[in-house]
Amino acid sequence: MSQEYSVDLFKEIAFDLKIFARLNGMELDEEVILNLDKAEFPDSLVISLKDKEDMNEILQMATKSLKELSDAYKNNNTNLIDLAAAEFAAIYLNKKYDVSPDESVWLDEGGLVRQASMINIQEIYSKYNLKSANWQNRSEDNLSLQLEFLAHLIENGKNPENLIEVAEFMDSHLLIWLKDFAVAIFNRCESEFYASMLILTYVYCDSLRDILAEILDKPKKILSVDEAVHKLSKSNKKC
Repeated sequence: MSQEYSVDLFKEIAFDLKIFARLNGMELDEEVILNLDKAEFPDSLVISLKDKEDMNEILQMATKSLKELSDAYKNNNTNLIDLAAAEFAAIYLNKKYDVSPDESVWLDEGGLVRQASMINIQEIYSKYNLKSANWQNRSEDNLSLQLEFLAHLIENGKNPENLIEVAEFMDSHLLIWLKDFAVAIFNRCESEFYASMLILTYVYCDSLRDILAEILDKPKKILSVDEAVHKLSKSNKKC
């Protein structure tokens, strides 16, 4: 493992992943927004995204929309706050935009929830004694829980096995569909905050996978949807 990447850095990456998990998993509140604004998110992210192609506009949008939400809470501008709440519901709860934050929908032929990919992810989580705290609200293949899982593993940056698991999990699960989900929301939703935040979520995860490729000498091997479905099918036949 390269000495360039310290345990402290991985702890900071884990912290960033927890922020993305929180933003993708729960409705915004005043404390979260004011803290992010004070920390100068997204500039505060430990993996800099400024040099990534076409990211300047997204970063500016995220900064501007976060500032507007922060001001809304400070000035009790309920219109903007209510819009953010409605957008969270539209994206993550009632699926108004006809896209899902659950992986199974992207990999199942019938677009159904809680299918083979969720079962496979449950098995991966169980190795670390992890599971959804409330599976009726968020199944294990939910975006937010996948980000929490990666944060959990990556906090111990000295453990190569954990980091290998992170890389393999991203290739076999999260990175297969996250870009499509983020782009779909970007093109459909009315909230600049969520539009930009989801693109940031994807680019950050993709950049993290690049770092893991370098330090583990494990190049990206992101499965196509067909490859992932075939792999899941073979896995289920062994059960």
